[in-house]
Amino acid sequence: VNPDCGLRTRTRTVAFEKLKAMVEGATMARVAIST
Repeated sequence: VNPDCGLRTRTRTVAFEKLKAMVEGATMARVAIST
């Protein structure tokens, strides 16, 4: 997971939404791996 992939060129709002999606995806991956 690379949190800096293009976030510097985005507005703060868009960057925050992208980070939230990345955290949600990481959580989903952890759940999938642990079962």
